[in-house]
Amino acid sequence: GSSVRGVISMQDVLRVIQGDERLSFEKMAKKFPGLADKPIEQMREELKSQANQLASDPETAKKDILRTGTLALSVGSVALFASQSSWLADNSELAMVAIFVLGYVGIIFEEVFEFNKAAVALLMSTGLWVTYADYYG
Repeated sequence: GSSVRGVISMQDVLRVIQGDERLSFEKMAKKFPGLADKPIEQMREELKSQANQLASDPETAKKDILRTGTLALSVGSVALFASQSSWLADNSELAMVAIFVLGYVGIIFEEVFEFNKAAVALLMSTGLWVTYADYYG
């Protein structure tokens, strides 16, 4: 078996890293000259470049529009429930059918929306039960 022989502090770890020639930041900077300049800035520029490439892709734009529409519909639905409007009380059957249809559409098009089928099914069933409990319970 294994046994614990002591506790290592972070200072000890850093001391080993700084002392080890292979792990030293100065040695890495000499080996890779671009690293010493500004690695964080380099990373930001690479991320910006990747984001710009993704943004110019028409498929990404379509997915973003679908996701935005889905989010707006979800927020509207939650706001409708939270408002306790009289329309919802009078048309709870229609609301339940709409929740079911939207949930089923979410499950069918889960690859397009990049949603998890189980999460959509759980949200749909929760919405149905909350509607049922509020207006029939």
